[in-house]
Amino acid sequence: VLPLSYRFDHAGPLTRTVEDAALMLNAIAGYDPLDANSVRTPVDDYTAGLGLGVRGLRIGVVRHYFFDQLEDGIGAAIEEAIGELQRLGAIVSDIHIAGIPEGLVGLFNFMHVEAQQVHARSVATRPQDFGDDVLALLALYTPTVEDVMTGLRGSDALTVAMATALEEVDILLTPTTPVTAVPFGQDTVRYGAVQEHVTAAMLRCTAPFNATHLPALSLPCGFNQAGHPIGLQLAGRAFDEAMILRVGHAYEQATGWHLRTPPL
Repeated sequence: VLPLSYRFDHAGPLTRTVEDAALMLNAIAGYDPLDANSVRTPVDDYTAGLGLGVRGLRIGVVRHYFFDQLEDGIGAAIEEAIGELQRLGAIVSDIHIAGIPEGLVGLFNFMHVEAQQVHARSVATRPQDFGDDVLALLALYTPTVEDVMTGLRGSDALTVAMATALEEVDILLTPTTPVTAVPFGQDTVRYGAVQEHVTAAMLRCTAPFNATHLPALSLPCGFNQAGHPIGLQLAGRAFDEAMILRVGHAYEQATGWHLRTPPL
């Protein structure tokens, strides 16, 4: 994994099933004394609670911001996933989290400054190794110190808001992306009444959990009319990956979307 931001990078396993993700996390999780961002905290056996189900668990659906604009088909798939979790016994309610757009300003400004610094030598000596899209992003203006500090205060406030919300529920539920996959080389995407850069669209729903350092899981929950897969995102409290994997496994086993593939 190439670094992008020392403060906000969140790497995790990419696997065929939730159980495989739990197995991989068992292997890679733990305290690293050489990493200043690592925390000495007990590591769960992430496979131990996979079969406990979701009955009685509280799931908060964050509709504002995450559901504001969605490509056709995504909203219906997410609503069906919510219904399935309810049928499995989860207690589902809508929950409001303030300050999400403001919190992302800090993420993108700080990430941009760090990315320019991390890749400065490579961009200068091996620009051909970068895709045009990445080069264009790295070449954007450098945020000012005031931009970065204002943004960091916003991300800190969002972190507090997320933590407060997760005192009321066990899991937050959102779409993973507001659009499905787009062809290579396509710069912009239109969904609903919005047209924006593909990168901005792809980061819209995942970036809030990078900004707040919270664990999140994406898993398949359907396909749109074009046959492109749709992602369901589950996020939870810090160091509570076991809960996220438990909910994701219950949904996965009840639906079987992970067994289907796009018509390639």
